[in-house]
Amino acid sequence: MLDFSRIGIGSVQFGLDYGISNKNGKPSQKEIALILDSASDLGINLIDTANSYGNSEIIIGRFNNARFDCVTKFLPELSNGSIEYQLNQSLNNLKSKSLYGLLAHRPYDLVQNPLQWDKLNELKKKGKVKKIGFSFSSPEEFYEISAKSFLPDIVQLPYNYFDNRFENIIKDLKSSGCEIHSRSTFMQGLFFMNVEDLPTFFDEVKPAIRLLQETYKGTVASVLLKYVLNNKNIDKIVVGVQSKFELEQMVHSIDISSKLNRLEFTVDNSILQPSLWPNN
Repeated sequence: MLDFSRIGIGSVQFGLDYGISNKNGKPSQKEIALILDSASDLGINLIDTANSYGNSEIIIGRFNNARFDCVTKFLPELSNGSIEYQLNQSLNNLKSKSLYGLLAHRPYDLVQNPLQWDKLNELKKKGKVKKIGFSFSSPEEFYEISAKSFLPDIVQLPYNYFDNRFENIIKDLKSSGCEIHSRSTFMQGLFFMNVEDLPTFFDEVKPAIRLLQETYKGTVASVLLKYVLNNKNIDKIVVGVQSKFELEQMVHSIDISSKLNRLEFTVDNSILQPSLWPNN
């Protein structure tokens, strides 16, 4: 029996119409309640969110009932208020006195404003948050942060079948005692798309996506999740789901899912970063 506590629920889709393959918009609040009930029953105990995910935090606050550790993120202070102001907003939304994790959504902002790291440590000392760190999108962000000698308690970074850019960084962070959370397991649902519907921008990976879908009919999500679970240096794998059925089907198929070997080619960086995709 797998330990489902290594899985975390991503919540951006609770508050925004999110994902390249998402044709149905946000799940209903009734469905979100069912997702969280099912996740709790499975032993999943973490939710990842952010103040910038629409009303995601508010919805989580409505249905959490102290069952989940919450990790949220803050944006640069200049246009969004101080870190403490943003954290207090999140605490209010989530109906909580403290959070498990608080991450910088834009790590470069702390490189330019290093005093913000001191502020994060103050919030940790006050007991408002247990762990502080960064949400990375590229290895370059990590190297900039490392040059400042900031030592995070927790980081979140992309890791999936196409994207192994952080492989060695994960090992280094883990050896320093940092908690590692991965995201983008399904690349916003790119792995589930009909390749004929994808623009030419994705031509490089269309054959690999088609092969995945043809080889692992009905279990693509489980196979991709198992790929990340097999990296024992990753503590939590954050995944987004649209329904209780989707969550349960995915986790209950992991044991019988095949093991993916490493991809035999390097995917272009423009595909690995959804912010660079057409219309994103």
